Amino acid sequence: MTDNLHMFFGADNRLFEEVRRVGAVRQFAGGTRFFGEGDGCDTVFYVLEGEARAVRYSDGGIEVWIDGFTPGSLFGEMAVLANAARSANIYALTDMKVLSIPGKAFLALMRDHGELGIRVSRLLASRIQNTTRRVFEQSTLSSKERVYAELLRLAVFDSVGDRTVIARVPNNSELAKRLGIARETVSRVVSSLKDEKIIAKQEDNLRILKPQTLVHLLHQVR
Repeated sequence: MTDNLHMFFGADNRLFEEVRRVGAVRQFAGGTRFFGEGDGCDTVFYVLEGEARAVRYSDGGIEVWIDGFTPGSLFGEMAVLANAARSANIYALTDMKVLSIPGKAFLALMRDHGELGIRVSRLLASRIQNTTRRVFEQSTLSSKERVYAELLRLAVFDSVGDRTVIARVPNNSELAKRLGIARETVSRVVSSLKDEKIIAKQEDNLRILKPQTLVHLLHQVR
């Protein structure tokens, strides 16, 4: 269980021991709902294996993507910290193994380990920044430009230092949910970028062949 605890909890072995003592490893099948919007579940989850996503639903039943969680991610902490109901629905995208930590135990860990409190604060600050960025992009960028921005955001540096590789690239439907636009729009934009040889599928990855061109398309004067 300690294989990826360091991804969030750092390198403090004493903290690892306490996390193991208060937490329980649980497994969930893909499609399982961990909790729903408005629920009062008092538990924090740490992803050991698999992927999950947070979504909300509009009055018309449209699914709105909020966030994604992969190994090393924490979710459920906001309701525990605020002592409030859950603000989103969390679903397992794949079969998952998670560490389930009771809310009171998690708060006690934060009180006893200042570094953990700092890590949680940074996590919350990052989520606020991401939400602010997405609201800004929805207000100022066209649908096409939002696809460009998301591809650049998902890209990581390869062995020669170019930000060109997107591992585990979301399919067009997932990208559309993330960006709040039609799947057909995402399909057209991605196909156009492939035709222009700006991006290309390589095995399980997507590679941005011309990252500077994609940056220029995003920032060009309209």
